[in-house]
Amino acid sequence: MIPTWAAVLVSLGTLVVGSGGVLAYLRYRTIEQPAADQSVEQVKAETEHKRAETEHRRVETENLAVKTLHDTLTDVVGRYDAMKDETAELRSENRTLRDELRDMREQNRREADEFRRQISDLERQIRELREAQTPPV
Repeated sequence: MIPTWAAVLVSLGTLVVGSGGVLAYLRYRTIEQPAADQSVEQVKAETEHKRAETEHRRVETENLAVKTLHDTLTDVVGRYDAMKDETAELRSENRTLRDELRDMREQNRREADEFRRQISDLERQIRELREAQTPPV
């Protein structure tokens, strides 16, 4: 005769082995659910990775735009500084030429005054000579 505990064990084993529901449940718990959970985690990880890549590309694009803007502004500031320097140089040349012109006008005025004095002296001398040549009446 088989001991009672062995009969109970065989009966339970038959139920477990013979029952498709229990085996399906055990299979689901041990194989399919972890695989499904792993797939969900993998999809989440891939999605997060894609988000990170997209954010990285956005930041790189933004950095490139900032660098381009910085380079453009640097170029504009450089050209502005060059134009300021050129303007300062032209103003300096203009002042120099204006001073030279003022000096030339002053020199011309002095020469004109000297010529007027000389003309007055010559006219006076001519009058004196005419008076000296004219007999007194």
